[in-house]
Amino acid sequence: EEEADITEFIFNLLTHNTIDTGEKPFSCSICKTTFKLKTSLVLHTRTHSGVKPFSCSVCKVAFLTKYTLLQHMRTHTEEKLFSWDQKFAWASAAKARQHITSGKE
Repeated sequence: EEEADITEFIFNLLTHNTIDTGEKPFSCSICKTTFKLKTSLVLHTRTHSGVKPFSCSVCKVAFLTKYTLLQHMRTHTEEKLFSWDQKFAWASAAKARQHITSGKE
């Protein structure tokens, strides 16, 4: 377990240093966009390949990331996490912002 802790510490330190220096060592072989983190590059390459590995079990819509799938799932569960003045509630921050900036009551 100590070895795993040391490995995680080193990984976190390297990641932290990369972010602090502004270095972007990971480059997309297709469009040459660069990234600070390898995970960001992996997610980005899905935009070129069209791979959407996360599918909604209700409506079968597919998504690039697990996060966007979870956001989408709220539309089926009617879970409203973003509320304002106890009159309005939305499943996503984007929908809440859209309503607020529209100027509608």
